[in-house]
Amino acid sequence: MLYKHFIAVVSILAVYVEAYDFDHNRNKRTLVYIPPGGVVQMVMGVGLPLVLQDESVIIGMVLKGGHHLPSNSSDYTNPSVVYAKRKRSVTRWDLYDVMAQASELHGFGGKECILRTICEVADVPIDKSRGLFEELIHSIFTPSSTQENLKRHSDNIYHAAEQIGRDIKGSCGVIFPECQVSFAEIFTKFHNS
Repeated sequence: MLYKHFIAVVSILAVYVEAYDFDHNRNKRTLVYIPPGGVVQMVMGVGLPLVLQDESVIIGMVLKGGHHLPSNSSDYTNPSVVYAKRKRSVTRWDLYDVMAQASELHGFGGKECILRTICEVADVPIDKSRGLFEELIHSIFTPSSTQENLKRHSDNIYHAAEQIGRDIKGSCGVIFPECQVSFAEIFTKFHNS
């Protein structure tokens, strides 16, 4: 049995020696680069169902990593750090502007209706313990829930609408008469205690 293994190893070595070029007349090895370089990415994610009192929600998280491949050999000999321009994130003020434009486009009141909704949410706070939707509505329509810098000085009007709702109870419809439809009444119900 040992004899058969010995013969197998010797025959493999003979093939290897015959294939090896002892004269070193091989072509030089080169790396192939694809201009302008490629990217290797890895994406992982997980989703978890969340059962609330009245809703079903899936909470998910995605992790994405990327690595730029070299575009030429100088990337190895002269490495450099290149910072890409960061995209500007969407702020609360941008969201209010988009919502105002959309409401005006659909025949509602535009910015006045956003202000009235902020005022009403501050006047009668939403019960955040009921679920995710209520928490989102509260977070969106409460400008003081985050400490974002103002985009423009005129964005102070959103903070003023919130303050009016807290200080002068029940007056949001009177203060913002240009808005005929209350967004807060569309997605909430007011109960008298």
